[in-house]
Amino acid sequence: MLEQFVRDRESYSYVPAHLVQADADGTLTTWSGRKLNAFVPVDWQKGGSAVRSKYSSMKLDRMHRELLMSESDEDLEQGVMSVYFWGHASGTDDRVNDRRAHERAKWLPIGKSGGTPQPQSEVVDYLRRARQHMREGRVDQALLSAMNLKHFKMSFASKLLAFLSPDSAGVYDKVIGDYLPKDPDATLKTLGLDTQTARPEVQTATYARWCDWCRNKATELNVASLSWKDWDGQSYEWRALDVERAIFARASRSRRSSHSLSLGSAAI
Repeated sequence: MLEQFVRDRESYSYVPAHLVQADADGTLTTWSGRKLNAFVPVDWQKGGSAVRSKYSSMKLDRMHRELLMSESDEDLEQGVMSVYFWGHASGTDDRVNDRRAHERAKWLPIGKSGGTPQPQSEVVDYLRRARQHMREGRVDQALLSAMNLKHFKMSFASKLLAFLSPDSAGVYDKVIGDYLPKDPDATLKTLGLDTQTARPEVQTATYARWCDWCRNKATELNVASLSWKDWDGQSYEWRALDVERAIFARASRSRRSSHSLSLGSAAI
């Protein structure tokens, strides 16, 4: 039922945390030395629609895409770090964890636990390769390029591609991978995988099929003249990324329900 996608997309509530350029007092630094600060909405976790109505997921998408499509190395670095921060800012229990996100964003330019960071030249080169592959419609190769970024496995690599090309790509993380085999849609059932253990060639092929499915579903929803409303009340046509977010909201709801049932069973 197509209307369910509208309800699921409008229930999507992943915190719109991101990194913004700061003055000399910024608490994070890119490879090139640009100072950044974290932006996390106040009371997002408990504020509900009253808080969400002040924000726009589309605005977040546009900000990230502008950075990731820039010809400036510093913009690209900020974009990569901001997506990584965003991806860590919300836990599977929907709790905002900006402290964890802040610490993990530092891994990119300075290294994890004293380790060696990936050189800035490699970071921007792999991102530019991924960007070119997306332009050419080679989604599988784009994912492979993005996964060459240090600390970016399938989940975070797909986040980069989703912001780079929201019309044709969506995120594929553990929440999605675990849920798809449970969905009533026959095609989706075949697209589940373990994002940590699946072979790279399986990940890239599955991701390309997942993006095709999301893009085709977006077309179907637009042909049916269905739109969705963002947190701020603005209505939009569907993109592949919006279809993925609807499925993510559905998957998160299923995950919470299963967790509640397991807690209930343990209490008996």
